[in-house]
Amino acid sequence: MAVKLYSLCGQARNAGKDNLMSEKHKKKMIAPVVITVVMILYYLVYFGFMIAAVPGIVKIILGVIPLALAAVSIYVCVERIREIRGGEEDDLSEY
Repeated sequence: MAVKLYSLCGQARNAGKDNLMSEKHKKKMIAPVVITVVMILYYLVYFGFMIAAVPGIVKIILGVIPLALAAVSIYVCVERIREIRGGEEDDLSEY
């Protein structure tokens, strides 16, 4: 009975630490998400004006560029979030 009570208390203490760590992780995830959203909006607005200004087949080429840049930005943001959740907040310290 005492062992079960001790293990429950230990789980409760660890749950509090895990919750605190997830709060720190959430704060660190805000910047990459905000930067990604701002960059995608910039790509869409800038290239939207460019597409409106040029005639012909160049519009298709200028339409593909922001889509590719947005896809890469989203991929990098997802990878950064995975790193933060995995505890690798500072990649430069490895080098």
